[in-house]
Amino acid sequence: MVQMKTSKQSALLITQSKNIIDTIRSLLEVKTDITIVQSSLEAKKQLRTRSFTYCIVCLGIADGHGINLAVEVSSMYHIPICLFVKREMFDQVVYKTQEQEIFVNAIPTNSMTIYQSICMIETYLLQKNYYEQKIAKLKRQRQEDRIIYQAKLYLIQDYNWSEEKAHKYLEKTAMDTRVSITEIARSLLSRRTT
Repeated sequence: MVQMKTSKQSALLITQSKNIIDTIRSLLEVKTDITIVQSSLEAKKQLRTRSFTYCIVCLGIADGHGINLAVEVSSMYHIPICLFVKREMFDQVVYKTQEQEIFVNAIPTNSMTIYQSICMIETYLLQKNYYEQKIAKLKRQRQEDRIIYQAKLYLIQDYNWSEEKAHKYLEKTAMDTRVSITEIARSLLSRRTT
């Protein structure tokens, strides 16, 4: 099960639209620390000095400047972006950004759609964190399995034991000494190399 974090999130809002600023503030100010900038240059300065949970970009829609900034920020800082584009550009931008952590929304929009988009980003972040932890756990398990395998191989080669006998030895020693089987395997391998 995915657990919610209790720490306050931080969002970088990049826009010149007073309506977007007011809407975002009314929706998020209680649970999110919002930093507001009006240009790509200001946004890049903020991103170099602080880390943010996610960005909201509604900037330079006509010339694609907001789109380019969203792609650059997503690529460099690996944070999700909520990007607002004109309705007629929506399909094109979705296609261009489909490989990145960019959630595209069409404007004009309303506060409910903005809130739903931010909720999707928050859900995405929770799931990403969950799977990153799961991957890290699997990597640790794989490393531990490799160490145990190497220790068993040592016992098989040096003492002519069967795989079953080597495994039982490691298990019994771990139980008797009340440490993990991985620690017993590490200890055995370190004694062999010295």
